[in-house]
Amino acid sequence: MAKPTRRSAKKNPSSVGKHPQIEELDNLQDVRTYVSATGIPDTPLVQKIEELQNQRRQHQQQQQQQQQQQREPPKRYRKTGQSKSTDEEDEELTPVGQFMFDVLDYSTYLIPIISVHVVLDILVRIQYSEETFETIATQRDVFYRAVMAIPVFAILHFYVHPLRETRIFRIASFFASVFTGGYLLYASNEEGYYYVMKRAPPLGTLWVWMFVEMEWQWSATSLVVIAFWMWLKDYSI
Repeated sequence: MAKPTRRSAKKNPSSVGKHPQIEELDNLQDVRTYVSATGIPDTPLVQKIEELQNQRRQHQQQQQQQQQQQREPPKRYRKTGQSKSTDEEDEELTPVGQFMFDVLDYSTYLIPIISVHVVLDILVRIQYSEETFETIATQRDVFYRAVMAIPVFAILHFYVHPLRETRIFRIASFFASVFTGGYLLYASNEEGYYYVMKRAPPLGTLWVWMFVEMEWQWSATSLVVIAFWMWLKDYSI
């Protein structure tokens, strides 16, 4: 194929000296040669603009993904029943810091539960005209029974609390709550005072713990069932 060459336009005799010479340029090489410019890009301008726009969109998408990852709430519990933190703040904690955090978490949970145990133990003693805190032996017995309940509720909190959102736990805790409440009413009305003094505080604390872990709809329903059974058996509190 013959290489295209530049062709000079025909000169009009009448226009000599009035207008500059006009040259016809056939391809890009002629343009480069004519303007003496070697920096003319090979990629068309429209294509270059589209590439830049695509790069900017990708950069914006990456920034949005990073912001969403930073805003995700921490997930402190897994379905395996173990407490594992996955957020960045917990990963930066030292072993000592993580231990102190767990101690604080369990303390805020166990202190109210054990306080309920102490109060129930005192109320049972008052009901049967027993000494409450007038002697050191009585005080020691009340607090000793409360301290012995701490490991039980700590284990329950560790294994059961992560499962509180599951359907199995809701159903099981509902029936357990109805059974525990009904048994407390039965023991208070049918058994002797010594049996009630030994069984009522731990069972009552366990009953309160179930109400704390259950949703309010399930707790209210269990109360209605227990109240109906109490009315049916003509029991008193």
